[in-house]
Amino acid sequence: MKKEVYLCSPLMGGNDEGIGEIRGDGSAIRYQQLKRTRNEIYARVCLKSLILKGYLVVAPHLLYAQVLDDFDPAERELGIGLGLEELARCKALVLCPRYGISDGMAIELETAKKLNLPTFLIDEVPELGGDK
Repeated sequence: MKKEVYLCSPLMGGNDEGIGEIRGDGSAIRYQQLKRTRNEIYARVCLKSLILKGYLVVAPHLLYAQVLDDFDPAERELGIGLGLEELARCKALVLCPRYGISDGMAIELETAKKLNLPTFLIDEVPELGGDK
């Protein structure tokens, strides 16, 4: 059985690297769309890396954000809660901090700490052999 790990990376948050500046012309919505797209691409790259290293990867922010509204506080809370339930079943958390630590990531990191789960940086995760 493969080792199940939790992918912790930003979705809506994180820093502004590669995005540019918000101008006063109503570009704030486009800015958030660009940030989310950048973060989704980064998460997929990290997800693929972990899969190729032999892990079973849980990435709830990539799934739940497709059906829940991150701007609706109740739906955001629901999505985070579901993700934390999945985190509790994992063997480790893999942190992908290239674009900073978002508020959601901070919650996941604190929960992993309370659960005594090992935390690895994405670049430091070892390859697994076989089905371990």
